[in-house]
Amino acid sequence: PVPRWQAAAWDTVIPLFREVVATRSVTQPIGGYLVPQEWTEAIDRLRLHGVRTRVLTSAHRDSAERVRIVRWSLGREPYEGRVRVSADSLAPERSLATFRAGDVWVPLDQPSAGVAVHLLEAASPDGLLQWGFLHTILQRKEYGEDYVVDPLGQWMMARDPKLAAAFRDALAADPAFAKDPGARVDFFYTRSPWMDREQGLMPFARLMRPVPETALVALPGGAPTPAPTSTPKR
Repeated sequence: PVPRWQAAAWDTVIPLFREVVATRSVTQPIGGYLVPQEWTEAIDRLRLHGVRTRVLTSAHRDSAERVRIVRWSLGREPYEGRVRVSADSLAPERSLATFRAGDVWVPLDQPSAGVAVHLLEAASPDGLLQWGFLHTILQRKEYGEDYVVDPLGQWMMARDPKLAAAFRDALAADPAFAKDPGARVDFFYTRSPWMDREQGLMPFARLMRPVPETALVALPGGAPTPAPTSTPKR
């Protein structure tokens, strides 16, 4: 059907929605974000959007949280020239992290804080992950050869009865897994010390507290001052 608009008036009631109900939310990190210097495309996008950043002049070590993408899916077709990513399951991981001179700190005491959060969070529907800027963290690059992992798996089961029981349960519960040699080998490789722990891990760290000024490049003109306010002329 194609609507054809006539000259006669049409009187109807149209609902007006004034509020948005969030289906997913995140808490802003008190200390902002730390972006490793090699992620130049992310840093460029932040600055392109007017987000203020600071550069570390020396190594900095502190507690930080990074988000692991447990399950994800790719868009079925390109959109605006990119293949989008949907992060279906996320898990935060907190640890003591060391950052290097040259890494970039993104403080959130700025007007563009909301933009930074939307760009850097894995849960964001408009973030760098969603727009396909972080495909490399999802790509698996390491694996274990069958002839190496098979005896390793036997050794792991002998040392860990719970792991052996989990493997037997998986064999019984999933016929496809039981018939797939690669999946069985992968079961042990992904639980071994040689698994790539960086795979699926967001590169941007959520900081528990701000980076101290002693570890940062000095701002031009010293410390920032509040922007001057003006009164409109009548």
